[in-house]
Amino acid sequence: MIRVEQDLFLSGEWRPPTGSPVFRHEVKYKSSSLQVLYETQRAGVISYAKCPLFTPYNARIFHQHPEMNESVRFNTELGLYERLLSEDLPADILQLKFYTGQVHLPMINTQRLYAKPAFYEYIDAKTNPQEIWSTLSSETRNDILYAREKAEINNHPELRRLTSFLCKNSYYTRNRLHEDQLIQALSQSAIHGKVRMYTVSYDGQICSASVMIRSGSVWYYWLNHTDKDHNIRGAHLLLLWQCVQEALHDQCRFSFDGSSVPTIAKVFKSLGSTTEIIPVIMACRRPWIKKIIHWL
Repeated sequence: MIRVEQDLFLSGEWRPPTGSPVFRHEVKYKSSSLQVLYETQRAGVISYAKCPLFTPYNARIFHQHPEMNESVRFNTELGLYERLLSEDLPADILQLKFYTGQVHLPMINTQRLYAKPAFYEYIDAKTNPQEIWSTLSSETRNDILYAREKAEINNHPELRRLTSFLCKNSYYTRNRLHEDQLIQALSQSAIHGKVRMYTVSYDGQICSASVMIRSGSVWYYWLNHTDKDHNIRGAHLLLLWQCVQEALHDQCRFSFDGSSVPTIAKVFKSLGSTTEIIPVIMACRRPWIKKIIHWL
């Protein structure tokens, strides 16, 4: 569990790498609090406050007395939602994408609240890397060993070269992530010591790169890109395996995030990931807004 002072993404210093302005909202009920980080968008007449891009989650419930029983925790979380709805929401729709494993009212459905499941893949902090390695398929192990033999892995890459390579990823550029912004984000003091960067090079050129970021006791597989035109077998797997080993060495959980694309999910599963369902709760300013969303 991440304590309040350890949470990077809900800290007052976190700035998403796109440079978009972010806002914070907090409600309290008894000895507990609900904290939300969001960026705003508009779709026609509907305003939307959502989890910022490149931020794994945007909502946490913090209990001052975490040893409370299930019934008390459930009722406290219900009280937090009711308090949230009693205030003027920052938009017509407020998305709460929760940090996993700590919500006891995951599928709430009221006139102004509804939930939908999301998921992510992870490897538990107590996992022994040698046990993972022994259970990998021979194909996965051979790919990692081949890349380790033929390519060069660098865990202290030059920042400009790394960001230039990452920003070749079309998903990032479509979502307003550009090289100068990424350099600024990776250089900010708030994440000093909480980011690790890696590249794999072949014939003197980067063919794959990854950045992982830490919040509390979780290392997140944050940014990555592989050059399909200049690649070597197993390069991406080698980087993933490097990240997994370092996270477990730090006694941290490793989060792959989640993907519904079979080819991507297959890579995570090839390294022994476990799937966990997490709630995404939508709070609506008016009941008719919820009805429109369901209709769409």
